[in-house]
Amino acid sequence: PLVSNIPGISAYYTDNGSQSITITIEELIVAFELDESKLETNSDPIHLAEFLSIELGINVSIHYVNSQSEMIESIETGEAHIGFLPSSSSLIGWKLHNLSVLGAIQNKDQLTQRYSMALVSNLGELATASSDNESSTDPFAMMQGRVSCFTGSQSPIHTILPIHYLIENEYYSPNQENVEIIETIRGYFGNQSSLLSSSSTPAGEVGAISCLSENVSEIAFVGEDALEENCNQEEQENQDWCMEIDQYLSLGQVGVSPSESVMYNPSTLDSRSRAAILNALVTLNYQMYLENYSRPGFGTYTGCYDISTHKVNSDNNREICGDEILNNILDGTGIVRTNSQEHLGLLSEVVSVVPGAY
Repeated sequence: PLVSNIPGISAYYTDNGSQSITITIEELIVAFELDESKLETNSDPIHLAEFLSIELGINVSIHYVNSQSEMIESIETGEAHIGFLPSSSSLIGWKLHNLSVLGAIQNKDQLTQRYSMALVSNLGELATASSDNESSTDPFAMMQGRVSCFTGSQSPIHTILPIHYLIENEYYSPNQENVEIIETIRGYFGNQSSLLSSSSTPAGEVGAISCLSENVSEIAFVGEDALEENCNQEEQENQDWCMEIDQYLSLGQVGVSPSESVMYNPSTLDSRSRAAILNALVTLNYQMYLENYSRPGFGTYTGCYDISTHKVNSDNNREICGDEILNNILDGTGIVRTNSQEHLGLLSEVVSVVPGAY
C-alpha cells in the first residue's frame, strides 16, 4: 500500500536520485568475519545477502573468514568481492594490498569519523592538572613516565592516535629507528604501560577502561563513546568493574579516525558492478521497519517502509529491512559514497608519523 504524508516519517523523505545500473557479475560474494553467536539471529549476515540479492537480481553469498587479515586476503585474491573493515585494517588493505574504498558506514551519530579520547580518574593528579589553569601543570606533559593501557591489536587506532597527538604537539620526539609500537609507547609512558592483545580479557577499548577503573593504569585512550557504552547504562548492563560514571574525566580529544569502510579490489570488480553494489547498499538508508503504524484514514501498516517511494513492503521479513540490517549487522545508521583518499587519507598521514604503527 502507498503511504503518504505520514507524520514523523515523511519528514525523512530524501530522493536519492540513483539510477538503475545492471551488475555484470553472476554472483556477489561478501566477506564477513565469522561470529557464531550471530548465526541464525537478526544479526546474521545472511540477511544482508538476501537484501542485496533482491536489489541486484543475482545470487549473493557470504564468505566467512576468521580475521581481518583473512578478509583483506580474500578480497585481494578474488575469493570475495567486498568486505567491511575498520579504519586500521582498511588502511592496510589500501596501502599494502591495493584495495579501495567503495563506501563508509555512518556511526550512531551519523558521522563517518570517531574521536579518540584520553580518560583519567577524576581523583588523580592528571585530573587536578587539567582544571587548575596552571601552565606548569599540563596533564599531557605530566603523562610522561606514567602507566597507560592501550587498546592494542583489537582497536589499534586508539593506540596510534594518542602517540600522534603527543608527537604533533611536541610533547614527544620518539626514536625514528625501526621499533615496535610498544617501544614507542614506553619511550614516553611508563615501562609498565601495556598494549592489550586480542587474547586479553577484557580486550580493546573495554580492556583499556578496565585498566583505568581497576587502578592498573592512570590513563586510558579509547573512542569517544566507549565509556558511555560500558559504564553509563542501567546498572545491570554496566561492566562489573566500572566506577561511578562521574569518577571518570576526559582530558579531551587526541585524534580522529574514519569509520568502517566497504572495501573492494578494483582489479576484480568492474566499475558497473561497483556502482550497482554501492547503489544497493545506499538503498539501506531509505528503509525503515514499521510495526502496527496507524494513521486515521490511512489504516495500519506493518512492513518495510521505503521513504523514497512512500511504499510499505509487507511481504519481506523484518530482518531484511534497511534500518534493521544497518543496526543489527553493520552496526551503523547509514552508508555513504566515498573513496580511499577522502576516507583514509588523513589517517595515512597520521600513521606515517608514529614509529612502529604498522
